[in-house]
Amino acid sequence: MQTKQISAIIITKNEENNIEKCITSLINSLNGLDYEILLIDSTSTDRTIDKAKKYPIKIFQTYSNKQMSPSAGRYLGTKYASGKYLFFVDADVIVMKNFIKKALKILKNDVAGVRGILYIVKPNEQINKRYKERTLFGDISPLWGQAAIYRKDVLKKSGTFNPFLKGEEERELAERIRFLNYKLLTINIPMGYHMNKTLSEEEITEKASYFRGVGQILITNKCNKKSINMLKSYRSIILEEIIFIGIIILLLTLIVTNIKWGICLTIALVGIAVSIKGFKKTLLRIRSRIFILINLLKGLHMGLQKAENFDKIVKVRKIK
Repeated sequence: MQTKQISAIIITKNEENNIEKCITSLINSLNGLDYEILLIDSTSTDRTIDKAKKYPIKIFQTYSNKQMSPSAGRYLGTKYASGKYLFFVDADVIVMKNFIKKALKILKNDVAGVRGILYIVKPNEQINKRYKERTLFGDISPLWGQAAIYRKDVLKKSGTFNPFLKGEEERELAERIRFLNYKLLTINIPMGYHMNKTLSEEEITEKASYFRGVGQILITNKCNKKSINMLKSYRSIILEEIIFIGIIILLLTLIVTNIKWGICLTIALVGIAVSIKGFKKTLLRIRSRIFILINLLKGLHMGLQKAENFDKIVKVRKIK
């Protein structure tokens, strides 16, 4: 396999509305570099693959998505890419023209990965810079997954992404990379536009599923530094979950002991929430709390397998 300067790796699942914009932006951004573009698809059921085939890229697709996740896609991308540098990007991101070339100049010595600034584009809006993501700069946090460039040699040294993680793969990888005394930098340079999806039951379910990864990391690392850092980063959500569980237990207790008061209090609490957030948002919020708890418990039960077992389980075919 001939080594390229950089491999851009697109992670997809049912992204027919965004894939062409993502690929086009990458081609423009990589112009002048020795590059390749790989698409790692998690068994899409829409027209993602058909649209992607029009472009000069390599396409890999799993036979089954039961074991797939963003982390699994990044693991496979690392496996199939030939580049010295790996640029992971979600299919709902449009990359800005000059970011990659600027980032490559920073990836040297003790710097293992670089991420820039994303602008959030809300559903049904034209591309704009109105909503800038909130972030700190420097070597202060994992390189979150929408887009980031890594040195492949450091990824290999650290063990790269664990394909069995169902979420929080960037945080878990960052711990291993920092253990090797490398930096991961978030820089104050525009990187791209993140095309947000409309909040829906499907979107809520998908985002909640990432908390399986939280549970996996907690149970695998017990009470060490990784677990403590994880709990700190999610302290507000965990507190919300504790309050939510407490309210549910209180309401169920009241309904069992005094059904009239239990039902009245339930209606009152739901009514207050609806008056503040609206009916649909209240239902989505409740759904989110329930699914976060379910997935956290699933993650605690699942634990985390070793990465080398993944290739024995998941079958991948090269489409193009």
